[in-house]
Amino acid sequence: MKKTYLVICLSILGTGAFAQRMSNLHSFKGIPSTPALDSGIDISNNSFALESTRGHLDTLFYEDFVNGLMGNNVSTTPAWSTFSNFCSWNYSLLGSQGQFAGTGPIVNSTTKANGFMLLDGDACNPGAAAGFQDVDATLQSPVIDLTNKPNAVLTFQHGFRWCCTAASVKFEVEISGDGGNSWTSYDVMDKVQSNITAGTGTAAPLTKSINISAIAGGQSNVIIKFRKSGVSHYYWMIDDVTITEAPENDLILDYVFFGEYSSYPLAQVANMEFTGSVNNFGYMPQTDVTLKAEVLKNAGSVFSTANAPYTLASQKTDTLTLPTAFTPTEKGEYEIEFSVSQNETDHNLMNNSKKRNFNVTDSVFSRDNNMYTNRGYARANKATYTLGNIFEVQQDGYVTSISFVLQHTSETGAEVRVKLYDASFEILATSEVYDVVASDINGQVTQVLNSPKTVTLSFYEPYYVEKGFYLAAVEHLNPTKGVNIATGTDITQPLQQSYVEVNSDWFYTTLTPMIRMNMDATVGINKEEANGTKLFQNQPNPSKNMTTIRYELGNSAKVTLDVFDISGRHVLSVNEGDKPAGLHSINISTANLNGGIYYYTLNTGNARATKKMVVVQ
Repeated sequence: MKKTYLVICLSILGTGAFAQRMSNLHSFKGIPSTPALDSGIDISNNSFALESTRGHLDTLFYEDFVNGLMGNNVSTTPAWSTFSNFCSWNYSLLGSQGQFAGTGPIVNSTTKANGFMLLDGDACNPGAAAGFQDVDATLQSPVIDLTNKPNAVLTFQHGFRWCCTAASVKFEVEISGDGGNSWTSYDVMDKVQSNITAGTGTAAPLTKSINISAIAGGQSNVIIKFRKSGVSHYYWMIDDVTITEAPENDLILDYVFFGEYSSYPLAQVANMEFTGSVNNFGYMPQTDVTLKAEVLKNAGSVFSTANAPYTLASQKTDTLTLPTAFTPTEKGEYEIEFSVSQNETDHNLMNNSKKRNFNVTDSVFSRDNNMYTNRGYARANKATYTLGNIFEVQQDGYVTSISFVLQHTSETGAEVRVKLYDASFEILATSEVYDVVASDINGQVTQVLNSPKTVTLSFYEPYYVEKGFYLAAVEHLNPTKGVNIATGTDITQPLQQSYVEVNSDWFYTTLTPMIRMNMDATVGINKEEANGTKLFQNQPNPSKNMTTIRYELGNSAKVTLDVFDISGRHVLSVNEGDKPAGLHSINISTANLNGGIYYYTLNTGNARATKKMVVVQ
């Protein structure tokens, strides 16, 4: 019996530990439809900048840790305190110095230059040989007086990286309004995935705001506590802690979801339902609250849907699924504009909308949105693996090839091939072994690259697939040369959609590899039908300038011939019109085609057949 697990520690930028912990899971046959609402690299869009949202509200408390634990305006005794079972918070100007993250990046906070607070679990932990120790460490503020201030918002900037499973670690803010006798906890891990270096380096800081009015509003003995508990791996950095007056009216669109793919083949598009999380961050009820999703193509609206307006109580969050689904019927680039509105004048319109994009093409299934950010997956010491994404086929068709993006630490001469699996992890199709060349590897970038280099490998022949789930994967074969598959997406992904095989065991990963499945642009059964239609091999094959394709009809029919490259992109079409029964031939010029493998498909209305040809230049 095959085993599946969760991969909880991936190699980011080609470095780091692998598979430190794991838990049992089933295969992807029974994938739940409910998304886990993890976001990939779109973390900063779920928070909002301190200056733009709180600038004209009264500041009730501020701490930038310029004096470390002593606190602002405190010169004799520490204002902040730390408590820990073995690893404490410390003032720092440096990032993590630990064994897994190495010399890590610092939090990209507003006042990072004058220092911040760091919990460096990596540096505290003795490591695998001595056994890892879980952490329970808190950073606690001085007592804060909010008398006569009934509406208050806590905002802070932070950066962190975590490991393993969401159940094994907690990042929390605890608030007390009675001097520490009772506490209310808030999860601040939000939608950040395992092993993402969030809010650090050149990335926007994670800016978290919590309306604490119900606990701390009007109280004279308010205390803030930052607490990490569980698996100690990696780090957490805190800076620029502020309490301001809460706004009266402030709706926030926290997250949106419309489907898990960034690119669909036209024949495989399913109904798209639109969902959003709406948060009333203000201290007044909001009336006629409306979430709207509008789909645009070529800058023009092609669809819109919205909920029935309703009243959302103060400090409440609703997840809304809009009443009407959308199914694209044309190829092209689409943009979805999500927006939330109400009758009241909103304090900050910057957090009331989000945009998402997807493409409908002839052939390409993709989850990654073609966004390359230096992140990648590789095993330690160049160890081999097989990595892939799941795609759900809606209509029977043919998978022709698999495409993937190589991160900058991949090496020339590495051996790879692509494989197609069914829902039981049984191999259905495979390609020839391919040696990576320098031109296949993407360089290191300082900002998102929207058109990375892509490698496409075809199967020996197109593989016929029926409706169901399939895993499109890349296999790294040679342990002497490293292969690092780029990862990342801004599309919300359900859990158990990406998998890796290590030593014959399957794991699911929490990051999204840039691996795409390419399908034949036409749908149907690829076989010669009973009416006597036959498609013959082109001659000459390989061809350089011109080739001839012969076919035979058992009955008269309207005939078309289409040619696709190995990624499934349509490159040539010939309309033969009405043809009588008998033998026929089509002369095709290949002079303007790039060298490589192509597929040609004959369609006669009630029959369809495909063959492979090779072009040399």
